Amino acid sequence: MTVRQIDENTVRIGDKAVTFNMPIREFLELSDRVLIRVKSYGLPETDPDRARNIFAYDLEGNALWRVEDARVMVGGRTVDKVSQGYTDLHRGDDGKIYAWVLDHRHVLDPETGKILEAEYMR
Repeated sequence: MTVRQIDENTVRIGDKAVTFNMPIREFLELSDRVLIRVKSYGLPETDPDRARNIFAYDLEGNALWRVEDARVMVGGRTVDKVSQGYTDLHRGDDGKIYAWVLDHRHVLDPETGKILEAEYMR
């Protein structure tokens, strides 16, 4: 399956064009789905879903999930919801899907968009 970016906000998955309200920053093709990270900075900080800027689509272009809110450590305590979106998305050499927020590396479950691990990396 080949995914092709058509313009700043649109990718073609199979025969279907998928368009976002924000620019697409990157996408990652997996065997049965595509993960897409969009820019989140243009959304207001009051938008409750501003930080959930990674989406999964099946190979026919149907939405599967939207990533859950990042977990970060602030002042020694875990914060489950931050207004900053994910800033990177890639598959590691170990096959895991990684996404970053505020110096925190998150391992995502590609089946559900849930966070499997969160680690402060500074």
